[in-house]
Amino acid sequence: MTSTARGAAAHLPDSQITPMQATQALRGNQFAADNQQRPDVYLAQASPDDAGQVFALMTPQICRNLIIEPITTIEQARDYVLGLQSAQKWRFSIRHQQHGLIGGLNFNLDGGYLSDPVEAVEVVGTKGEITAVFSYWLGEDYRRKGYGTMAVLQLLDALKGQGINHYLAQVLGRNTGSRKLLEKLGFRCDNSAITDIHDLSALWDYRRSDVHGLSTPPLKGNK
Repeated sequence: MTSTARGAAAHLPDSQITPMQATQALRGNQFAADNQQRPDVYLAQASPDDAGQVFALMTPQICRNLIIEPITTIEQARDYVLGLQSAQKWRFSIRHQQHGLIGGLNFNLDGGYLSDPVEAVEVVGTKGEITAVFSYWLGEDYRRKGYGTMAVLQLLDALKGQGINHYLAQVLGRNTGSRKLLEKLGFRCDNSAITDIHDLSALWDYRRSDVHGLSTPPLKGNK
């Protein structure tokens, strides 16, 4: 996957910036305004203006997989985009050069002592372990095309560039598509807390740690 987030990491500006401004620095390089310099699929700051497209794409099944209430109004879609009821305050749209918004990706940084994303990034390397906890979704027409893989890789590349090497995605057992995607990217299922491994309604933890210089595994087909 081609990702403009790959390469040297940018230094974060002062702590008065917003989480999204910090995210742009975290990515190491803002995507160029010239679309020809962007990858086919890229992450963009989520905006309330995305609510209409999110509403059109967000099916009841997607909501169940995200463990959120069904989105049945534009207002609910806007609240979701803004993350008003979510701990994942860093919010992106997944966008395609030709199709526009095709999904979403959200995350927070959990170090066990920090709640503010900007502060969490600023102390990386000096305090404890920080795990990026993320979730994502794609519209039904945009699955099995490699788009989810590209979006997740862009996030991991950017976080790794800032010294964040631990990643966690919680996936319902029945969501086999996401489980296969994460396994392909080197995530391993930690189901030690699951009392019944055959319970597909349970949340399964998928973790990946790059603390020993693990490189992103080669892609073998699309998901």
